[in-house]
This record gives sequence, C-alpha cells and structure tokens, in this order.
Amino acid sequence: MKHARILKIVVASPGDVQAERDMIPAIVDELNKGIAYLYRQQREIVGERLELYRQLMQQLVTQLDREKNVERFYLPDPDGSLKRDFLKQLAYERLFVDEVDKEAERLILTGEVIAAKARIYCQIHHVANPHLLAADVKASPLLREIGADAYAFAHLTLQEYLAAMALAEQPDCEKIFCCSFFNPTLAEMEVLPMALGLVRKLDDFYAVLEGLPESLNFVNLRLRARGLAYVRHINPAYLNKLKDRLFDFITYSNTEEMPYRDAVINSFAKASGEPSKVIVDHVATLVGSQYKSEIEVLGVFGSESGVDALLLALKDEDKYVRQNAAEALGKIGSERSVEALLLALKDEDTFVYMNAAEALGKIVGERSVDALLLVLKNEDRIMRFCAAEALGKIGSERSVDALLLALKDEDNYVRQNAAAALGKMSDTDLTIGLSRALSDNNSFVRPKAAQVVGYYTTDKQVLATLHHIAASDSTEEERTAAREAAEKYANKLRYFA
Repeated sequence: MKHARILKIVVASPGDVQAERDMIPAIVDELNKGIAYLYRQQREIVGERLELYRQLMQQLVTQLDREKNVERFYLPDPDGSLKRDFLKQLAYERLFVDEVDKEAERLILTGEVIAAKARIYCQIHHVANPHLLAADVKASPLLREIGADAYAFAHLTLQEYLAAMALAEQPDCEKIFCCSFFNPTLAEMEVLPMALGLVRKLDDFYAVLEGLPESLNFVNLRLRARGLAYVRHINPAYLNKLKDRLFDFITYSNTEEMPYRDAVINSFAKASGEPSKVIVDHVATLVGSQYKSEIEVLGVFGSESGVDALLLALKDEDKYVRQNAAEALGKIGSERSVEALLLALKDEDTFVYMNAAEALGKIVGERSVDALLLVLKNEDRIMRFCAAEALGKIGSERSVDALLLALKDEDNYVRQNAAAALGKMSDTDLTIGLSRALSDNNSFVRPKAAQVVGYYTTDKQVLATLHHIAASDSTEEERTAAREAAEKYANKLRYFA
C-alpha cells in the first residue's frame, strides 16, 4: 500500500506540491516514529524546523530499513556521513540540475541514475566502491522502492531539506536560487524557503527577492513569508515590509488581491520564532482595534500569543466577532481558553455555542470532557449534536456511557454524531469506557455495553463481570443480554488462550 501511494505522488501533476505533501506523512512510519521520539512532549512542530529535519535525517541515515530484508551496510560509515553527503548531492541534483521531461520526475530515482551518480561521487571523494554506496543508500529508510528499480525519497520534506543544504553550499547559490524561483514547481515547494534558513547572508537574499518581479499569485511575497518558518533572525526592515503587506491582505485593502488572500495568510502562518511573535502581536493589535472582523487570522497562525486578543473578542457585542473568536480559539487549542469557551456554551447565538463546543473538542482535557458531558444532556438538540461531535474528537473513555445513551436520543443527527464519536475511539479507550458502562445506572447503557465490550478486549475480568450481571441484574432482559454476551465472549477467549 505504501508503494502504491508513493507512486501516486511521484506521477502527480507538476506543481501539485501541496497534494503531494498531504499524502506523504501517512506513508512513512519511520518519520512518524522519529517525530514522536524527538518531540514527544510537543503538541506541534514549531520553532527549529531545520534542526528537527537534521535530527530525523541523522536518525534514519544510520538505520537499516527493516522492510528491505537487508542485514547490514556494506561500507564503513558509523555516523552515516558518507550516505548523508551522497544523498544530499543526489537530492540537490535531482531538483536543480538534472534535465527531466516532466517536473514530477524530479521525485523519481532509477537504479541506473543512483549508480551513475554514485560513480561520480566516489571519483570525486575517493570512495572505493560506488556499487556498495548505491546499495547502502537504498538499504536506508531514506529511499523507498516504488517500482521495478525505481526509487523516491521516503519523504518529500527530507528531499527538500537535503537539497536545500546542498544549495546553500554552492558558490553560485544566489543565481541558482533566483533561477529556481521562476520555476513554478520549485517555487511552490519548501526547498527554497528552507534554503533561506540555511544561507549565510539572509538579508542579501531578501533584498534580491524584493528586486525581482512578482507573479499573479504572489509567489515572491509568499516565498519570503514562508521563509520565516526557517529563519532565526531577520532584519527588522524586511520583516516590517512583509508585515505591512500582510496587513493589506488582512484588511482587504486591494480588492484585486483578495482571491489570493488565504494563500498569502497561510504562508505567513508558518512563521516561527521571533518573526512569528512580531507578526502575531501585530495581528492581535488589529483585533483589539477597528479590525475585529479579521480575528480568524489569529486562528490560522495558531499561536498562543493571540489567545488574549481572542478571549477579549469572545466577549464582543457583535455575534459574528464572537463566532470567529470561538472558532479561532479552537484552532489554537490553548487550555487557557477553556473557561471562556465554557461560558460561550451559554451564548444566545447558536453559532457561537456551536463553535465553542467544537473548540472544546479540540482541547483535550478533563474540564472540556466534564463540560461537554453536561451539554450532551441539554434540551437544545443542536447543543447535544455539537457536544457529541466534540466528545468524539477528544476520545475520552469517560464519555463512552454518555455516548451510548445518546444512541437513543430523539434527534437523528445527535444519534449519528454519538455513533461517529464512539467509532473514532481507540480500542483501549472503548474497553475502559465500556467496562465502566457495565455498571451504569441506565437500563439501556448496561446491556448495550455488555453486547459490544467483548469485541474490544481479551481481559478475563470482563467475563467475570458479565457473569455477575447475568446472575444478579435487576431485570430478566438485562440478565439475558449479559448471559448471551458472556457466552460469545467466552467463545472469543478460546481463540486467544
């Protein structure tokens, strides 16, 4: 399945880079594991993105890919530097040097291409055996075989990162960078913004870009904005110019530019570090003045720096401002907003409390669960509908019995959301929640939990509980349901003995 998906990626239409990027993260398990290992305590990848990529690359270049049934690397390379440097050159030449019939072919490497480039690399760097070098890079998780003697980098981001590193080291880096800027495919990829974070004289590159033509869809502006995701420091003069252009898009200053508003704002939203703080603080200032209708921009940025302005906007007399504030707080996901969102559940405007409930569903925490469980009992069917959906997003085992009961709600949409919420939960959460529901006071919840708990667990204690219910429950109907459930669960356990 992984290979088939990668093949879809590399034959995608040139320029459809975002679609490629959206598909790839689901493919490479090693990267997901690496991210979890390196950034386990973080809710999102922010700040030193280039350092993250360096660590991931270093981790993978020293590992064998277990799926390839290779027992060892052939060349002595304990720190992976030989394979890394070769792959860096390979990635760079594929994106910036090699002639291809279709732009998408820049993501494909045939065995013949790898072997030829290995021979050239070994001649230059005096490595003894190019055949073994080619075999070793194929054996690492950084390359994936996508067909008969056809390979691709395991993750587009890593190919871009390696190529950006090599680009920044080129003596004619500025010329290559600027020529690539006019290639529609390369300009939309992350390799050029990454390079901005790696070049030695960043200010010179921003000055050069300011002196180059702009495109209809603001490739120049968006490239400079996307570069803020990778730079540590930037000359305040260049940052202020970018901030002023962002202001134009936020405030709808130029009507003819508005079709590109979302694309431009999303490019700025990737900023990190000091540039991000400066921009978010500026946008928050706008929210606190006459530009209250633009608060959704703070949600796009997703920064904690914007929470205070949004909490204030959540109290605004304009219902549309409150609606946008609640939605934006959900996108940021800060626990600091829980109290205000709980109050917003009582707002007189339907869309305000709907957005507040949805926002709470994105903020995993005990207080959010408690509040939503109460809302699930509200007389207003829309509020129950929102609460069921939000609980599904949180996925807490504490909500299982309440969601089971909601399966009997008088409103069809509430029932559908309750079923969908239960379907999103992990087997572990369902096991805990259903086991607890076996002792629920409701006469519908208990037998329903008894009927299904056996599917999600192999815990023998659950069988004992079912036998107890079958022998002691207050109604014959529930005792019968428990007895049948215990019999079926016992049948399952025989296969897992």
